Amino acid sequence: MDTDTVWDQMLEQASYRQLKSLLKAQTNIRQSAERMAREAREAMEALAVSFARDEVNRYSLASPAGLDVLGIQELAEMTREALRKRTDALEEQTRYAERKAAKLEEENERLRAEMELVKKNWPE
Repeated sequence: MDTDTVWDQMLEQASYRQLKSLLKAQTNIRQSAERMAREAREAMEALAVSFARDEVNRYSLASPAGLDVLGIQELAEMTREALRKRTDALEEQTRYAERKAAKLEEENERLRAEMELVKKNWPE
């Protein structure tokens, strides 16, 4: 066997090992990416179940696939919209409570003034 043939075989084996190593690295990266995507989807679905229960129920009743018919962006948007509605409702409730508290403070102040007037005019 001549030197060139041996050298070619060595290069071929080295190239084969490199390709095999690269393929294994690519497979590991793909598996990691798929796992991360699954975990992200599971987390997004858990958020949807927690904060967008009505919408989740609607999808569950409409299709046996349930939330699986939605892409991750659609799932995120559905959850974001449900949270926005809840936030708006909470803000409105807060404004109502603040108005109610202000009226109660006014009423309390009026009653205090009335009580002072009664004390002044109370016969001794």
